[in-house]
Amino acid sequence: MVKVKKSLLDKFLFIGVLVSTLFTYLLGDIFYNSVGSPDFYRYSKYFKYFFGDVGSVELEQGLIYYYLNSLIVSTRYKSLNNFYFEEVISQSIQFTNFSIYLVALCGVYKLLSIRNVEKKHIYFILIIINFFPPLLALRLIFKPEILILTLFIWSLVTLELNKLYQNTVYLFYFVLIFSLLSSIKATGTLIAGVALLFLYFDVFKKINIKFFILLFFIYLLLLSLVSYENFLANGLLFFEHKTTENYLFNAEKSFIYNFDFQLFLDQPKRHSQNNSLIGIVLLETFDDYFTIYWNNDTSLFFQDRINILHPYSRQYFSVLLTITFYFLIFYKSLKSTQNRKFVISPLIGLIIMLFVSLFIQFDPNTGDMMKNYYYSFLLLISFIFILIELLPRLKDPLNLLFSFLFVFSSLFLIGFPKEQTENFEIKYTQNLSTAYYCELYSNISSTKSNCYKPELDFCEFHFLEKEKVLPVNGELIQSKVENKFALLKNTKPHLGTYESCIKDLKTTLSLNKSNYKIYNTPYINIIFYITFIFLTIDMFFSKQSKNHIY
Repeated sequence: MVKVKKSLLDKFLFIGVLVSTLFTYLLGDIFYNSVGSPDFYRYSKYFKYFFGDVGSVELEQGLIYYYLNSLIVSTRYKSLNNFYFEEVISQSIQFTNFSIYLVALCGVYKLLSIRNVEKKHIYFILIIINFFPPLLALRLIFKPEILILTLFIWSLVTLELNKLYQNTVYLFYFVLIFSLLSSIKATGTLIAGVALLFLYFDVFKKINIKFFILLFFIYLLLLSLVSYENFLANGLLFFEHKTTENYLFNAEKSFIYNFDFQLFLDQPKRHSQNNSLIGIVLLETFDDYFTIYWNNDTSLFFQDRINILHPYSRQYFSVLLTITFYFLIFYKSLKSTQNRKFVISPLIGLIIMLFVSLFIQFDPNTGDMMKNYYYSFLLLISFIFILIELLPRLKDPLNLLFSFLFVFSSLFLIGFPKEQTENFEIKYTQNLSTAYYCELYSNISSTKSNCYKPELDFCEFHFLEKEKVLPVNGELIQSKVENKFALLKNTKPHLGTYESCIKDLKTTLSLNKSNYKIYNTPYINIIFYITFIFLTIDMFFSKQSKNHIY
């Protein structure tokens, strides 16, 4: 009877993992505009590069993340019209991030399985982290940090498997995965590298010197290969970051300890804590202090919120969660021996970004370089290992209650409940109209949408002047559509006129397809990424040791 109940609970929780994963994807896809994410217009140059509009990006980041996004955009050429341009680009980014995120989830499952976490607790953890705010944030934005997180998690898996099986094959896996991670972004490489050394120093110190030199040589070779391809596209190496004028400063030493409690209570919002590390960490860890996610006024998360008790109730609640989180970090660091390093790992990210702020670059007007997406993968790891220790101490009903409370707390933080206005409903429907799942969603939901049909609608929505609901100064208003098509297309042939489009829609769509053809394929990056995917499959299903070779 007990086994039957356990089996039913496992099945219930597994369904919960699937539902929560899909639900959070739909939330981001419909409620957030990834075109409004930080530095989108700067990094949209990668779209221009892959679609053949520019010969060099003149930026320093790795190609693979932006290639994957460009590949998804290219498949949606029928939906890329003047009216729905931003919606389609945003949905493509969201889908790319979601695909990468699924690989990360599998990595978390494998990591916890290796560490002998009970299956039901693994499912509880996967459900909870689906709603973990720093992870939700990574899934929304046009930034390669979601890929860095995924590669980092699987790097942990390789090292755990090496410890478990004493098998050097997994060290070779690690070298390939970390070489790809290293090619993406300098800050991510630094934080991930220091964290891995800190977490697995016992693994690295056991490697004999000759074998270590071999691994390091392979790492440099692989990194050089992928970095050279990135350099050909970028004109810059991954550590050659072009600092903009607002970052040509260093934080004052007082930034470490400054904290105006009264100002914090009265104005817990963007820029108010620009001179306070403490204030930023308190407001940013579980919320969106820099207003780039759910507090971004271009997103539906921001619109029509119902404030409970106080206009800043969400900020105060996020501070409470942050204080609880860091209290548990310090408490578990004193009590736990097995998981101590994992629990305190976010401090590595904080210290490194503080060092960057003090000595390399800093924006004094905003307090930027302390955005949590730089080290969010460490926040996630710490949160997971705290849950590993907390959940087994609670009975199943309490774990279920905790999971529900955390889910609803996260939904509250990101902008729910809502009082939906007419313009909100219109904007919601607009966002849904070009979604992959529009027809299915409309059939099962009370919300009806006029799903976009390219064969019927392309000419009308591309050429005719129409009004749509747009966020303007934090409000949703009816506004004329600007020509967003120019965002990516500069040198491609014009699609003609409305009359010629109606006359020969097939030719027009064919021209649009050629506009979004991938011209600059990063073959080395692709080989690395495909290899990484195959390695994850091998590790995910690995159950026994291979031969020990050193």
